[in-house]
Amino acid sequence: MKVATEPLLHLADARLSRSGPAARVEICLSPGQVLCVFGRRGSGKSELCRVIAGEMLPIIGRVWLGGEDVTRWPLWRRARHGLGYVPLTSSVLLDWTVLDNLKAFAGAARFAGSVTEVLERSGLSDLSGALARSLSPGQRRQLELSRVSLASPRCIVCDEPFVDLDGPEANAVAQTLRHFAEQGVAVLLTDSGSRAALLVADEGRLLVNGHIEAVVPLGGLIEIPDLLRRVAG
Repeated sequence: MKVATEPLLHLADARLSRSGPAARVEICLSPGQVLCVFGRRGSGKSELCRVIAGEMLPIIGRVWLGGEDVTRWPLWRRARHGLGYVPLTSSVLLDWTVLDNLKAFAGAARFAGSVTEVLERSGLSDLSGALARSLSPGQRRQLELSRVSLASPRCIVCDEPFVDLDGPEANAVAQTLRHFAEQGVAVLLTDSGSRAALLVADEGRLLVNGHIEAVVPLGGLIEIPDLLRRVAG
């Protein structure tokens, strides 16, 4: 899909943490684009997502969403402005059924469509009555993405969406993220170099100790695993 030139999401000249180098991070994301920030454990991937989502403030810098400076907006206000967020740790209500998880979020998001249709699109319709704690890691991730979709986001931020997923589940989640992009949603994800992320991303960034070490175009994504090994050594 051809993406717009005007960024929908812009993390501008931001420092994520007081520890480590004082380098700044710059991220621009356009509608329909899938951008993956790759990094090893401790590189600052989760801090990056939390700053963009509104769970923490950058030390310095600005977060822009749809032309608005949202730097000091809390997570819920950014969500109403079109930002969907899937954190690294599971956010589903474990003792609720799959259907009740969606219904609860549908009410908060003022969703007027059919929850049943959302379940069918996610491949979870046969599990609607199952408790969320009984789902596999991939099914929980699909449930989280389904909940996010109810708010009709313009941008989705996913912190390591493929962690703990086997090959088929990772591929299914990658297809869901690609579907969002095909609908014009900007998708930002973080990853440590999984095959699914390499296949779904349009371009990448290499994050090392809280700063962008390399900008990686589509044709260079195959080099990401080697780059990650080098920065670890």
